[in-house]
Amino acid sequence: MKKSQLILLTFAIFSAHSIFAQAYQTVRGNITETFSESPIEGVQVKLLKDGLAVKEIISNNSGDFTFDKVELGTYDVLFKHVNFQSFIDPGIEVSISKEIVLEIQMQNRNNALDTVEVKPAKLRGEPTNEMATTSSFSIEAGDAKRIAGGLDDPIRVAGTLPGVTSATGFSENFISIRGNSPRSLKYQMEGITLPNPTHFSRIGSAGGTFTIFSLHLLDKSDFYTGAFSAEYGDALGGIFDAKFRRGNQEKHEHMIQVGVLGLDIASEGPLNKNKKASYAINYRYGLVGLARLIGYPSQPTYQDVSFSLNFPLTKRSNLKFFGIGGTSLRTRTATLDSETWEESLDRTNLILSSKMALMGGVFKHFIRENTIFKATAAISYTKQLDNKQYVTDSYSLIDQRTNAYNSLPISMAVSIKHKFNKKHFHVSGASFTNTYHDWNTNRYSFVTNNYSSPFNGKGVSNELKAYTASKFFLSEKWSVNVGLHYTYYDVNNKQALEPRGSISYQISEQHSISASAGMHSQIENYAAYLYTDKDANLADRFPNKNLDFTRSNHYILGYKGKVWTNHSLRVEVYYQDLYDIPTEADGTFAMVNFSELTDIRPLVNNGTGQNYGLDIGFERYNEHGLYYIVNASIYRSLYTGSDGIQRSTAYDNRYNVKFLLGKEYKLKKKNEKYKAFAWNTNLAALGGQPYTPIDLVASEAEQETVYDESAAFSERDKPVVFLDFTFSYKVNKNNKRTVWSLQIKNLFSNSNAIYREYDTVTKSQVVVPSTSLFPVLSYHLEF
Repeated sequence: MKKSQLILLTFAIFSAHSIFAQAYQTVRGNITETFSESPIEGVQVKLLKDGLAVKEIISNNSGDFTFDKVELGTYDVLFKHVNFQSFIDPGIEVSISKEIVLEIQMQNRNNALDTVEVKPAKLRGEPTNEMATTSSFSIEAGDAKRIAGGLDDPIRVAGTLPGVTSATGFSENFISIRGNSPRSLKYQMEGITLPNPTHFSRIGSAGGTFTIFSLHLLDKSDFYTGAFSAEYGDALGGIFDAKFRRGNQEKHEHMIQVGVLGLDIASEGPLNKNKKASYAINYRYGLVGLARLIGYPSQPTYQDVSFSLNFPLTKRSNLKFFGIGGTSLRTRTATLDSETWEESLDRTNLILSSKMALMGGVFKHFIRENTIFKATAAISYTKQLDNKQYVTDSYSLIDQRTNAYNSLPISMAVSIKHKFNKKHFHVSGASFTNTYHDWNTNRYSFVTNNYSSPFNGKGVSNELKAYTASKFFLSEKWSVNVGLHYTYYDVNNKQALEPRGSISYQISEQHSISASAGMHSQIENYAAYLYTDKDANLADRFPNKNLDFTRSNHYILGYKGKVWTNHSLRVEVYYQDLYDIPTEADGTFAMVNFSELTDIRPLVNNGTGQNYGLDIGFERYNEHGLYYIVNASIYRSLYTGSDGIQRSTAYDNRYNVKFLLGKEYKLKKKNEKYKAFAWNTNLAALGGQPYTPIDLVASEAEQETVYDESAAFSERDKPVVFLDFTFSYKVNKNNKRTVWSLQIKNLFSNSNAIYREYDTVTKSQVVVPSTSLFPVLSYHLEF
């Protein structure tokens, strides 16, 4: 080889090695107006590193922007425009394996910027819905992964928000919002209500153990804790309006994660680059049998898949398909040897099974620049089973409890949004859901030696919801949001027309106060109306056929703004007046105290209740790798049953304080690898939960837990302090990113009680807690 050729080859190899050794990534995105979703041209976009601009660009006429060759690390991104509210999106982590694709929405500014330069605030947690005023948050996948103990579960992440009380252990993701039952939470996607999208879901509940869709597919989603705007109905406590993101339209990207919880695989990329069609899909398979080693007596298994397909049809039309599907199974097998029985579980067969599938499509069309029409259609299916078999002393089996429920909802929704001008936004819409129900329940009584079937049967329900709402900007500082929500349910032939309203005053660019009020109602589970008993002639009757909705009036005063440098503060005081609560005609029984459908009786709308309290959220955004959040709630949750006595509800914990702290260390180059590690913690203190004592004499006779309802919620658990911890180690090399992660759930092994029950072996009351310390080790690969 000639000397010149050797020099050239050596130079080429050295150059290729140098290029290869540099770690760069692309950061790009699209900017649209929050309400009209129109692209915004001329937005000044800056990449900030430690407060200093390292790159700058202007968005084009399609609202697009692209930064090429961005070095790895964590950045803030500034968005600035004379006609829109400028802000900084903080803590964007740039890795070698995955492009950063930002979907940015900017709100209109009521007045143009004057000559005084206003420094934009860092914003996180602002909802995507411009019609929302108070008690509204966003949940973003990137932020959620910084929360210890979240287990990549969106609903557990929501459990860290102000006003939200979550289960402390691994085995449940139930949450109570401002003292309301977990059943008062509704899930929504693309304008339709979702069936309970959780694994190991309890019948008639809104929770289980894990949300079926993971954070990998989740786009910025809105979560509401009260006085939600007119778009949402049939919910008393809160709304989780989940959104799936579209896949990368230009590049295929993949992820695989293996760990204690199982296998997690995700993929996304273009279906047609020219037409910008894309896909995103996530599959998970779980096997948590290791829980047996730390005292959890079941071997739960689950798997799920979720996807999003996006097809731009024209510049003004788009078609999107989305889907969710999952199965889960948890069993417990009795021991057929009475000498080994130490507790009730040893002589009990248990099975908890759930299946859920949903397919939907969304068509969106820009009728003109400021008018959007949207139509959604979806069909879903659920099948749930919660059975219990009792082993007698002679080893025969008795089906002590059978509870099976199937449903087939078909939903349709339409909406139209129109921006009349900068001072008036309007949205109207309607949804219709037809649901086929199939219930099969049996209860065995040892006292009567008979079975009863309180709500067996099949039937169809139809629910119609409609809304209209407008937002008016009265001046540079004042804005008003007013609307109406309508609900009709054909099973009980009841309806509700609910006015909603809010007002906001912008004290300055970075501080605002607001007030909201609204009427809200919630339909009971179909089984409540299907409940059957006997009349005096022993004929079947349906005493709950005409049961009305549970209703509540919400009132909220709030403040939010930027305080100090790099900190935000949110304060809200609220009062909820509940009435028409379904209760037993004479006694303490009330449906507001149930997180799942375990008991139904003849009911009347005699109950009342009050939830009131103070929520505080204080956050330091990620700066130099350090961030922390303090979310605190002081509250009361009370109800009055048919006996006329006011009592605590089952969710009256009185206080809930969460301190989240994390530190991320900068990427450092060593041996051609870019390495970093991070840790975060979630320390929480939760007040004692009220409970009803067990009637041991009646429980002994029934061989089943019977509560002393005359002393309903007169006892209280001790307060609980629990700690979750996460450590992660990241390596970026060769266009791949690997992450080793250790999440420790409930490091102190403290947890609240899932429930109390009568033990047929020890003939005493036992407390069934959430799981104790649970470590979750995982290996994550992106490429």
